[in-house]
Amino acid sequence: MNTGYWPTISPSEKKDLMDEIMKTHENVLANPPLEMLDRGVNQWVDLCNHLNSNKFKKASSANIGNRSKKYNHRTGSRPFSYIVEKMTELVNLFGYQCDVIR
Repeated sequence: MNTGYWPTISPSEKKDLMDEIMKTHENVLANPPLEMLDRGVNQWVDLCNHLNSNKFKKASSANIGNRSKKYNHRTGSRPFSYIVEKMTELVNLFGYQCDVIR
């Protein structure tokens, strides 16, 4: 696959190109990447159907929202309030925020 020119294209032009190519589900199915042709068309169709399913889209939206949150939604075995309290103590003690509390 010849991709030598791809780094020279601006990000906005790349987005416009990909949006045009991937405009409809049928267009995506009709234009599989060359790498997928070796694996068989059925895998490409299954992948496209999976990525276009409502279940995947719902999970993807939830994950986008989770990544944009200020705090992680879990902290292992310690309660989240304990972690926040320890971080506040360390900020007050050292004057900067630590990334990991052990």
